[in-house]
Amino acid sequence: MIEQLKSTLQDLADEEKAKIMMRFFKTGKGEYSEGDIFLGISVPNQRLIAK
Repeated sequence: MIEQLKSTLQDLADEEKAKIMMRFFKTGKGEYSEGDIFLGISVPNQRLIAK
């Protein structure tokens, strides 16, 4: 089940969106979201996976 979830997330991952989100949420060194990792998956797709 976990492997299927990981596979689904990887299939929906969008590198370009992830880069934008990482800048928006300030994930750089010393910033408030330092170290957070984004896959670039939209909220509607996240909700579909959660169901």
